[in-house]
Amino acid sequence: MDKQEAKSNLSKLIEKYLRLVNEGRHKAYNEAQTVNEFILPMLQFLGWDIHNIHADEVTPEERISKGRVDWAFRIDGIPKFFLEAKALKVDLDIGRWAEQAINYSWNKGVAWAVLTDFEAIKVFNADISHSPQSPLNKGGCLFFEIPVSEYLSRFDQLWLLSKEAFKEGLLDKEAEKWGKKVKRTPVNEKLFQDMMKWRLLLTKGFHKANKLSSHELDEGVQRVLDRLIFIRTAEDRRIEPNTLIALLRQHDGRKPLIKSLSKIFRDFDEGYNSKLFEPHYSETWDIDDEALKTVINGLYDSEGYKYDFSAISADVLGGIYEQYLGHILKQAKKRASVKKEHSKRKEQGIYYTPQFIVDYIVKNTIGKYLKEKKYREIMDIKVLDPACGSGSFLIKAYDEIASYFERKDRQPNLFTKFRILTGNIYGVDLDAQAVEIAQLNLLFKTLIGRSKLPNLAGKIRVGNSLISETDEGFSDKKPFNYETQFPEVFNRKNPGFDVIIGNPPYVRIQTLPKDEVRYFSNKFESARGNYDIYLLFIEQAYRLLRKGGIAGFILPNKFMVSDYGKGLRELLSREHAVWKIIDFGDAQVFEGATTYTMLLFLQKTPNKEILYISASDYLKRNPKGGIDELEKESVRIGSEKLRAEPWSFATSRHSELLKKIEKGNARFEDVVGKIFQGLVTSADKIYILHKTLQDARHSLSPITDSEERLDAESTLRQAQGDRGRASESVMVNLPNLDIQKDEVLALYSSSLEKIVLLEKEIVHPLLKGSLDIRRYNIEKISRYILFPYKNGKLISQQDFEKNYPHCWKYLLENKTTLANREKGKMKHSGWYGYVYPKSLSLFETPKLLTPSIAKQASFSYDEKGEYYFVGSGGGGGGGYGIILKEDLKLSPFYILALLNSRLLDFYLQNISSPFRHGYFAYNKQYIAQLPIKLLDLSKPEDKAWHDELSVLAKKMLRLNRELHSASENTDKWHELKREIEKRDGLIDERVYTIYGLTEEEIAIVEGAKHD
Repeated sequence: MDKQEAKSNLSKLIEKYLRLVNEGRHKAYNEAQTVNEFILPMLQFLGWDIHNIHADEVTPEERISKGRVDWAFRIDGIPKFFLEAKALKVDLDIGRWAEQAINYSWNKGVAWAVLTDFEAIKVFNADISHSPQSPLNKGGCLFFEIPVSEYLSRFDQLWLLSKEAFKEGLLDKEAEKWGKKVKRTPVNEKLFQDMMKWRLLLTKGFHKANKLSSHELDEGVQRVLDRLIFIRTAEDRRIEPNTLIALLRQHDGRKPLIKSLSKIFRDFDEGYNSKLFEPHYSETWDIDDEALKTVINGLYDSEGYKYDFSAISADVLGGIYEQYLGHILKQAKKRASVKKEHSKRKEQGIYYTPQFIVDYIVKNTIGKYLKEKKYREIMDIKVLDPACGSGSFLIKAYDEIASYFERKDRQPNLFTKFRILTGNIYGVDLDAQAVEIAQLNLLFKTLIGRSKLPNLAGKIRVGNSLISETDEGFSDKKPFNYETQFPEVFNRKNPGFDVIIGNPPYVRIQTLPKDEVRYFSNKFESARGNYDIYLLFIEQAYRLLRKGGIAGFILPNKFMVSDYGKGLRELLSREHAVWKIIDFGDAQVFEGATTYTMLLFLQKTPNKEILYISASDYLKRNPKGGIDELEKESVRIGSEKLRAEPWSFATSRHSELLKKIEKGNARFEDVVGKIFQGLVTSADKIYILHKTLQDARHSLSPITDSEERLDAESTLRQAQGDRGRASESVMVNLPNLDIQKDEVLALYSSSLEKIVLLEKEIVHPLLKGSLDIRRYNIEKISRYILFPYKNGKLISQQDFEKNYPHCWKYLLENKTTLANREKGKMKHSGWYGYVYPKSLSLFETPKLLTPSIAKQASFSYDEKGEYYFVGSGGGGGGGYGIILKEDLKLSPFYILALLNSRLLDFYLQNISSPFRHGYFAYNKQYIAQLPIKLLDLSKPEDKAWHDELSVLAKKMLRLNRELHSASENTDKWHELKREIEKRDGLIDERVYTIYGLTEEEIAIVEGAKHD
């Protein structure tokens, strides 16, 4: 239904309402009649599927909340606004109606709340703070209000509540124009802040009054907070009376408050029989009453924020807990404090997964299983998250299975819910606190009355999913053997889990203990090179699946192309295990972390084809949207095409064109003798020196003290022999030296923060990735590298002292730092060499150059072999050198023209890894795949093409050098720019011709340039 049709239908609905008013019948309408005859039809005209034909889009909210609203409006399962409906003639200005809707929306983490009786509609922004002096319904949170008499005249504003408008985020955009109203803290942030504050209070209080270890404090405080949140949730779900606030009001101070609170814990243990309330040593601790009062009061109302724990969903609590685990306990001698330390979870490589990702993974694993299996099989489904954290995946897994039984059984009971938790859901995590919260979050699913709750300790377990307890010497690693810990899963006829889901930790092996690295190398096929342990989790998951089982994970996409991913690629390709991939490219999924991710779905059965979906562009447009509708844009790929070599996928609209570009052409690696990385010194501040004052100042950025900075800059000026001004060069006259000035360079050393003299012979011009390696150009050299090697071998100390005394003196001044590299591994006679000396003899060879990341093809040519360059991680990115085969008859300039052409760049950007801000990877694994047209120089036409492209490339190199030397924005500079653009276009035209592209295909390539 389009906008005009919607307006026409609404007009008829208004006419119906006016007839009722004229007849005086509207006063008799109750809420149900108003909703069914007016409110829901109006929302239907605005595009909402009120009958939920295609999905659960418009749903009544559960009555579990004490202050619930009537309806939730969702897109792809994500609530966009909540609606509080009233009967005709109800006074919408009564404050409690608005307050109920706004508080409910805020506690649900949703920005928009709508209040209507059809006679008027009020739209509130729950994120806007308000004060008692500014009533909710008279200002404060009120975004707009429309009476029924203005529905048609203000239809564009009413349309902001349409499904189409929410898909485009129009209401949010309008709110940004609303003005600078003070936004109140979202519920997840507010509760997180409060929990940290409460934890600090309890930690200090317990520490002050008791002799406790940090471990005891950590566990005890966590247990008390978990219990209090459980009690508040039971209160807000109206299962229990307001027990805690009553405790405060009745407390007369005659005995410690903690004693009375412990009695409540005992009562809850008797009523719920859960591990959460079983006797715990923290109940015997002393603590000041005021600390407990502050925490308990805050759980009801914190600085004007009213918590409704029945409305706060488990996934919000899970997100809070993941942040919460990012703070570790520190115990000082006189006090205890909680210090913010993001490293705890992030060093373990754990990030909280956005809910729409969790939903999609569960839908495409458990949902798929539920559709394909019979009722009896589903009764025995076994679902695992091997790194469960606070349980977000398990909570959604429970919901999916429970929903199935609700549909099938019509009247699901508490026994069904218990059976799911104790018979279908399994989780393991290395963090004991995470496991406790996961158990708590799952228990909330069965909290519908005072009754015995299941003990989940046997199903949600503490353990290391990668280390088996049967292996000796790892008792302190929390080893976990799945076969013995979950025998009911593996004693079946077809042993293993039916579904495995999750977000495995992302941790490079360099951060792991050596004994674990050795263990993994012996146990896992995917443990190759400098791998990340998420690879091991994928391999372990595949092992733990039963035949036909399904797995779904969110993980970094780098394994598809990296060298370290080869082992896992080989395993999954051999098994034909992949059935679906969703690649997010450079679209960011995790808040506060730059990661390049994908969804990987496996099935333990030979899959004939793979469903591939590129979701990068879509996710950038819809950062919090679902990805279900992307299914129609999928590409089907034969599983035989996945091998141990890097995986690359093209979008459906380009795949045929890429095949044509490949057809009949050699891969670049076939014409290359060597593709090598740049230097990795492990001590850049020592080996890399600066030529210009501007660069030297840039290198001074770590110096925060202004006097130190001035001293350093003064030293530079003195070395230049120019105290009054800062000239660009620091190559200076050096009188009274025993060597000639043209034999040395005066360069600034960041490590010594002064000018040093070094012999030119072993100090070479240095390039840093995209900062210096440009398209047909090398930037003006501002950096040099001390290269203590000759013919690929480390120069001896004797030769250094004799031939390069200045360099040797400089190295000696840095000896302590150099020898201590790699935890003292360099404490030997070669202490002044690089830690990882590679390809040392190749740098003085003529070579093509490329940065490892760039926005477009940026190949250049070092014809004399005079440039050295850094490897990855060198600030500004690293680079690659490319040496062509000696017997190659084609000119390197011809190859350079091809590499920089729009056509081959189009090809590379379709197979490469994208990075943020429009950058792509130009790594070895991608450039090696580029299709190269091997012209036959014995044929006149081919030779003519070859020679023309070679000449054009040479001219491009010359023109770019001239442009670089010209003053910017002069007539000469603009003339050179025009000439460069003209030659670049000629190269593209010639390349399109020799690769045989049609006009339509050229338009695709050129169009992609502007996407």
